[in-house]
Amino acid sequence: MSNKVYNILWVDDEHEDMPAFKRLALDFDLKLVPFKSLDAGMAELERNLVLYDSVLLDAKFFEKEDDVADTEDTDYVHRAKERILQLPKKFDIHILTGQAEAFDSSDFKKAFKKVFKKGISEDVEALFNSLKVSAEGQLDFQIRNEYKRVFEIGNEKYLGSKIYEPISNLLKQIKTTNDFEPTKDNLLPLRKIIENSFDRLFELSIIPEEIYKTGLNPTVKFLCNNKNNSGYSLVKDFMHPSMAYFFDNLVFITQDSQHDKKGLKLNVDEYISNIKSPYLFKSLVFQLLDYLIWLKQFIDENPNRELNANLWIKDKNIEIATNESYRMGQLEQDEKGHYHIGKYVLQYRKIHGNYDIGDKLEITKSIENTSTTKDKYPFFAISFKQI
Repeated sequence: MSNKVYNILWVDDEHEDMPAFKRLALDFDLKLVPFKSLDAGMAELERNLVLYDSVLLDAKFFEKEDDVADTEDTDYVHRAKERILQLPKKFDIHILTGQAEAFDSSDFKKAFKKVFKKGISEDVEALFNSLKVSAEGQLDFQIRNEYKRVFEIGNEKYLGSKIYEPISNLLKQIKTTNDFEPTKDNLLPLRKIIENSFDRLFELSIIPEEIYKTGLNPTVKFLCNNKNNSGYSLVKDFMHPSMAYFFDNLVFITQDSQHDKKGLKLNVDEYISNIKSPYLFKSLVFQLLDYLIWLKQFIDENPNRELNANLWIKDKNIEIATNESYRMGQLEQDEKGHYHIGKYVLQYRKIHGNYDIGDKLEITKSIENTSTTKDKYPFFAISFKQI
């Protein structure tokens, strides 16, 4: 066995009765993901394209997973082919069948070029080798194996399989050509992946609720051991100083790139539009990959939600606003793009695109604002509702 894993989507209504076939596939490093029916198999493939490297079908199978015996039909394998051909990712379709009418049919072999016979050891071995050759031609497979440590973060213990596609897409962009000219839109997925990681750290109680709800920047400061701005003290620093330094800058650059207002500190959007070079983008992607490797290790070291609340201590000078101190007013936006109601600043991500200037909001909970806007807006709204 090699250290590579080949993910094969498999549709065969009899797969539950083929344990020996599945064990043999593992000897060839093939991970078969089985379904009994057209609907279930194609839905999975369409939903998780990036995960699969090749497709294996029986010549006859069910239309739906709960269909009963004797409803199998060869029509469904042709319908599966039609759906596969519509996908943006191209697959070699392999057929493994015990149906003589399919294996011996010249018309069937015209429709399907890679047909192998069940129960014949030479055919099964040839099938497995063909699946591996097809898989190795897939860019997704090549990326997943080249960056194997990074893709471990897609385990459900960490960020889950939803993270595979955005990571893979980023790596495709930097792998395919040096002539690639990124825009600020190419940096948005980096920020989304970082936000997803914060969601998971909050679920594990590694990030306190008050920090998490105040938004991206305070959360970054908290994780990066910044004791002055987070409002919380860490019992022990989470990040090595090198990691904290470049992660803080990674988020700062990607954040800056998503805003086109005057007065930004870096004006990243303007810079990448003028320089027309892929190298800043590539460097940010590689920094993100290092962060994801750190993140997996950190979660492995701190898996217990109950114990993780002991990783930090709330500073005494942070006061939570009570219900008596809430504010009602109309939503405004200042010249630097900050959304606010009077002296209360609101999280940009929660407001932008969800509310309009002039909407009347009631702030029900707030904390002291410890960010750079604190002189103008001494309070940060944690929760609010439209009235």
